[in-house]
Amino acid sequence: MNKRILFAILAVAFLAGAILRFMAGGMAYGLMLLILAGASAWFSIKAQRD
Repeated sequence: MNKRILFAILAVAFLAGAILRFMAGGMAYGLMLLILAGASAWFSIKAQRD
């Protein structure tokens, strides 16, 4: 599978998990998922340039 697509899917999944966790009240876990979503998006952009 293309790395760019894989990291984009991971970014969307982590972002959705972070939003759901924030709505449920888990601040620390939601923040961790938000950081992982940002990292996945960055890797997706980096893979697109290569």
